[in-house]
Amino acid sequence: SISTIAGMIPTALELGADGAVRSPMAIAIVGGFTTSTLLTLVVVPVLCTYIYSLGKIGKKASYAPTSPNGTDLAIRTREK
Repeated sequence: SISTIAGMIPTALELGADGAVRSPMAIAIVGGFTTSTLLTLVVVPVLCTYIYSLGKIGKKASYAPTSPNGTDLAIRTREK
């Protein structure tokens, strides 16, 4: 993605021969690649993290630790 964006920047800036004709397509390509890269690498993982954390709301920890004298301090999971 980065190499495609970097390669299209001169065309988007209308540098070189026939730049005025090719510039709109280059701008669309740079914008599309930038948007898709940010969505894939940032937005989707953040949304997945939030959705995963929402699934844990209303549940308590489920583990069975023991006290120093060996008695069981079990905590049970309770769902709403």
